[in-house]
Amino acid sequence: MERDQKRIPISGRPLDMLITPKDLKPLKLGLKSQILATQQKLNKSIPVPGVVIRMGDKPLWEQIGSGFVQHYYQVFDTDRSQLGSLYIDASCLSWEGQQFQGKTAIVEKIIGLPFRKIQHSITAQDHQPTPDSCILSMVVGQLQADDDQVIGFQQTFLLKCLSDTWVCTNEVFRLALHNF
Repeated sequence: MERDQKRIPISGRPLDMLITPKDLKPLKLGLKSQILATQQKLNKSIPVPGVVIRMGDKPLWEQIGSGFVQHYYQVFDTDRSQLGSLYIDASCLSWEGQQFQGKTAIVEKIIGLPFRKIQHSITAQDHQPTPDSCILSMVVGQLQADDDQVIGFQQTFLLKCLSDTWVCTNEVFRLALHNF
């Protein structure tokens, strides 16, 4: 087997017993087709319950989640008006307790934030696959808006693959403010 070939532990087999994508025949045709089509188009795959697909050292959902987080904050810090492509009309955002629904409302909120420049620094991020083939991503970090003091924040994203594109369907943002 080639060194860079993808290896997949399947639920019900010991984790040290790895198989290749050729062994996916027992999966339902729809899931198999979805996994393989996404792999071919994005060189990635969709997290499927009971299937852990690894590329390199990290599970694929961690790679997809980390890639999304990196892209999100890079776009947010440089031109947040371009974040619209990461949302759909059914997306929801909770920003410091305020609720926004839909791509337009979310982007308007983000563009309307009262600062001109911002810099995010990610301290930690965690990613989990969900039973319905989504990815839950939790981010903890610090940000500095304009010349204000550096402040901590937490942000959670629920990512879903629609038409071979990962989008944010749900997002929650909170500053780490402590009023003692």
